[in-house]
Amino acid sequence: MADEAKVQDPRALPTIDADAGGDVLSEEIQARRLAERIGIEYVDLANFEIDADLFRSIPVDLMFRYNFVPRTRAANGPPDRRGRPVRRAR
Repeated sequence: MADEAKVQDPRALPTIDADAGGDVLSEEIQARRLAERIGIEYVDLANFEIDADLFRSIPVDLMFRYNFVPRTRAANGPPDRRGRPVRRAR
């Protein structure tokens, strides 16, 4: 029975072959799954334009510590250093 071919589940997410020989989910698919699981939007940074003013308004050590890039500013978020509200991505 060990020689039987593996039956692929048609609902399974696409995989890529890893150098080690096993199937590994691509990093993008993993990120999409994680975003869906925790209820936040997945943003493809390849097509993302950074708002320079917003980026400069947040201390870079916070962005590194919490691994984020500011995306949008909203009226209901906490104020930035200039007193303008900043909205966190959902």
